[in-house]
Amino acid sequence: MDVLSALGVAGSILAVAEFRTQLLLTSKQSRGESLLKQREEYLSFVFEKLKSLILELSTGSLLSELSKTMESLKDGRRYARPEQESRIDSMSQLLEDLKRDIQIDKNDSNTKPSVFTETEVELFKTRLASLAEAESNIIADKIVASLDYDSRPVRHGSVPQAHKGTFQRAFDSRLSHWLRSGSGIFWISGKPGSGKSTFMKFIASHWQTAAEPWAVTELVAALRALVSAKDIPLKMCFFIDGLYEFDSDHIELCKVLCDMARSPHIKMCLSSRPWAVFEDSFGADSSKRLDIHELTRNDIRGFVSDQLQTHSKWNADTSKKAAAQKENLVECIAAQADGVFLWAFFVTKSIREDLSNGSTIADLYKRVSDLPSDLEQLFKHMLEIVDQKDHLKMAGLLQVTAHAWEPLHIDLYWYVEKEFEEDHYAFRCPIEVAAPERISKQREQTIRNINNMTKGLLKLINQRMEFLHRTVKDFVLTRDMGEYLRSKLPAGYNGFTSIATVYLGFLKITRHDHSLVAGIVRLGPGQNSSPFISQLNLALMYTSEALKSEDSASSPHYQTYALLDEYEKAVENMVRTGHVAIGEFHPQACDPRLPFREELLRHNLTSYIAQRCDSKPDFFSIFDGPPLFAALTPMSISNSESPAPVSSTLELILQRGDSPNAKPQTPNPSDAVSPWVIFTRGVLSVFNMLSGPSMFPALRFNSSLNNGLFDLLLAHGANPNQHLLDRRGAHTVFSHFFDISLSSFLGSECFDGYLRTLDAFLRAGASLGVPDERDIDGESGEAFGNLARVRRDESVLGAFCDELATLLARLAADPERARFVSAVTGRIIFHCNGQEEDLRQLSVAISEGFPENFGEPLLRVIERELDKSNSRKRHRGSWSEEVSRSAVKHFRGEHGDD
Repeated sequence: MDVLSALGVAGSILAVAEFRTQLLLTSKQSRGESLLKQREEYLSFVFEKLKSLILELSTGSLLSELSKTMESLKDGRRYARPEQESRIDSMSQLLEDLKRDIQIDKNDSNTKPSVFTETEVELFKTRLASLAEAESNIIADKIVASLDYDSRPVRHGSVPQAHKGTFQRAFDSRLSHWLRSGSGIFWISGKPGSGKSTFMKFIASHWQTAAEPWAVTELVAALRALVSAKDIPLKMCFFIDGLYEFDSDHIELCKVLCDMARSPHIKMCLSSRPWAVFEDSFGADSSKRLDIHELTRNDIRGFVSDQLQTHSKWNADTSKKAAAQKENLVECIAAQADGVFLWAFFVTKSIREDLSNGSTIADLYKRVSDLPSDLEQLFKHMLEIVDQKDHLKMAGLLQVTAHAWEPLHIDLYWYVEKEFEEDHYAFRCPIEVAAPERISKQREQTIRNINNMTKGLLKLINQRMEFLHRTVKDFVLTRDMGEYLRSKLPAGYNGFTSIATVYLGFLKITRHDHSLVAGIVRLGPGQNSSPFISQLNLALMYTSEALKSEDSASSPHYQTYALLDEYEKAVENMVRTGHVAIGEFHPQACDPRLPFREELLRHNLTSYIAQRCDSKPDFFSIFDGPPLFAALTPMSISNSESPAPVSSTLELILQRGDSPNAKPQTPNPSDAVSPWVIFTRGVLSVFNMLSGPSMFPALRFNSSLNNGLFDLLLAHGANPNQHLLDRRGAHTVFSHFFDISLSSFLGSECFDGYLRTLDAFLRAGASLGVPDERDIDGESGEAFGNLARVRRDESVLGAFCDELATLLARLAADPERARFVSAVTGRIIFHCNGQEEDLRQLSVAISEGFPENFGEPLLRVIERELDKSNSRKRHRGSWSEEVSRSAVKHFRGEHGDD
C-alpha cells in the first residue's frame, strides 16, 4: 500500500469513527437491543479497518513509501528543506503512535477489544487528521519542487548585489507605497544593463518588503487554478524578473500575469525592458511603474566614485586641480552612462586597469569621452583591443557560451582551449583520473585566460561560466557580432559540435564511480542512470543539435559521425578499463558498448543509427532486450525534462519487427513490463501527482501527441487495452488516456494532438467497457494511487460519463475547453456504434454536463445514431428516443418550445 492509499484507508476509518461518536451519544438515550447490535457491528468494522492499517504499518511498507516520497523530493538535484524532513518524521511518528496505542499483535488474529472509548476515538481522529494534513503538505512540497530548476541558484547568484547605498530612494517612492498597501501589478522598466535584475534582487530580499524571492515556471494551468481558488488563507507577492527573456509568446505571458493579478490574494512586481508589449500591458498607470534608468543616475555616480577611490593611484595626487579633474571624470562617466549601470561598470573597470598602467586623469578623461555611449558598441570596442593572437580563442569561448543551453562547467572550457591548440585533442587524450592538484591548476589558468581574452564579458558562478549580463549574450547573438566572431574561427566551425567534443574529453578524465554507486546503474534493458549517463546524454543532445545545423550537402555529417564513433570507442574503453563500472540490478554479462548504443536510441540521431545499421547489420545484436526499451524509456538527465522519443528512430526499430507489447525475460515474470507500458506510464504521468520522475513532464506529453508517437506504436500493434499495472482495478492505457480528456491540466495547445491520438486509439480497438482482468494474476492484489480506476467494476465509458456530468460550470466558463470536450464526446458517440445502453449513458451525461449550445448538437447526433440502430424495428416511443428527446428538452426548460 502506498502513502495515498493508506491515508485513504485512514480517512475511511475516520469517517466511521465520527459515526461511532454519534452512535455512542445516541445509545445513552436509548438502550434498544437493535441499536446496541448495530453499534456492535460498526465497532467490529472500525476494529477490522484499524487492524488492517496496523498490519500494513508493521510490515514497514508504508514507512518505506514515505522514505521514497522524501527521496523523490531530493531526486534530480531538487532542494529538500528541513521542514520537509520534519513532515516525514512527523508522519512516521504518528503512524508508530497509532500502532503502539492500539497494541494489536499481528500474529493474533483473534484479539479484539470489546469497545473503544470516546477518548480513544477522538485520539484516532486527531492523529489521522494530522496524517491527512501531512500528506497535503508533501504534495505541496512536490508542487513547489516542480517549479524549481537546476540553474535557478546560479541565475539568482549571478545577479550582483546592489552597491552600498544604491536604490535606497526606491523606498521613498511610489513603489514603497505599493509594497505596503497596493494591489495588482507594479512594473519596473529599464534600458538593457540599467540594473533591473540587481534592483529586483535588492527589493525582493530587503527587510522592508518582508518577501522571499523564488522562481516560477510557466505552469499556466496551475497558476490559473491558484487564482480561481476561493479560500486562500494568505496574501502572496511575486517578484518576477526578466520578462523579456521568456522565449515564447509575450502577449500570452502578459495575459497570464494580468489574470493572476486580478486575484485579491495576489500582487506582483515585474521587471522588463521597455518593449511595446510590456508597455501596453503594464505601463498605463504611472503610479504603478518605475523607469529604473531614471532612478540610478546618482547611484551610478556613487558607484564610480567608490570604485575609483579604492585604487591607490587615484588618490596619489591630492591637489585641488587633481580633485577637480577627478570630479569631472566621475560626472562624465555618470552622464555618458545615461542610467545604464552596465556601461558604467565596464568603463570603471577599464579605468582602474589604465590607472595601474600609469595613465593620468587627463588621459582617462579623453579616453572616456571617446568611448561609444551605446552598450553594444562598447562591447565590440572591448573585444577589438584583445591581443590579435588570442582572437581565435576569444571567438570560440564566446560562441561556446552562447550555444550552451545552461552554463557549462569551468573544466569544459579547458578543453575548449585545448581543441584550438591541438585538433581533436579530446579524441586523443587518455582515459585517466586527474589529480586534484592538476585540476585546480587547470581551473586557475582557464579562469585567467577567459578574463584576459573576453575582457570580463564572461564570469564564473558556482564553477560554471556564463555571460556577465543577458545584454552581453544578446550582443553576441546579433547577426553582425555573429559574423564578426565567425570571421575569426575556422571555416565550418559549429558551436554545438565544439561543446559535444569537449564533453568527450571531460568524461574521459572525470571519475564517476562512487563508493556506494556505480558509474552506470542498469535497472534493466534500456534503463540506465547515474551522473555519467546524464553527462553522456547532454553530450548527445548537443551532438544532435550539431547534426541538425550541419550543411549535409557540403559535408555529409562526416565530422559528427566521426565524433559519435569516437564516443562509442571511449565509453567501451572506459567500461573495459574500469574507469566506469556498471552496476546491474539483475547481475548478468553486459557488452561494454551497450550503454552507449542504448542512450543513442533516445536522441534525434536517426541518420547516424541508420548508417551504422547499414554498415553493421548486427548493430542491435549486443542488446539484452528489444531495442524499443531503450528508445521508449525516458533518458536520465539531471538538468531538464527528458524529451519525447524520436519518431524516426522508433519507426526504424519497428520496421525490424519489434513488438511494443513484448516483455523482457526477468527472474520474476510479474515484474516484467512491455516497452509500450513504460512509454505510456512515463508520458501520462503528467497527470499523476506522485507517480512520475518529474511533477509535470508536460513537454514529453505534448511532443508525444504532436509527433504522433501513440499513433505510430498503435499502428504497429501496441495494445490500447493493456493494463498499466499487473493488479486488479488498474487503469488500462486507454482508460488513463481517456480520463485525461476531462482534466483541467490538459492545456489548449494539446487539444488538436489529443483528438488525433484519440482517433488512433479508437481505430486500434480501444474498449469502452469494463477492462478485462483475466490475464492478471489473482494473487497480485489491488491497484493503487493514480494508476487505479475509481471503481473497479465500472466501464471506461461509465467513468467518463460520471465525470462529464459534473463539468457544467467549468465548461460554461471555458468555451474553448467545452468545444474540445464536445469533439471528444462526438467521437465516442460514433464509436458506440449504435449501442443503446452506451448512448443512454452519454445522453444523460451530456444533458447534465454541457452548456446548451454544445449539448444540443450532441444529443441530436445521438438521436440519429439511435434511429439508425432502430431503423429495422421502426417502433416509436422507445426508451432511447425518449431519453434523448427529454435531454434536449432539459436544455430548453420545462416550458420551452416542444
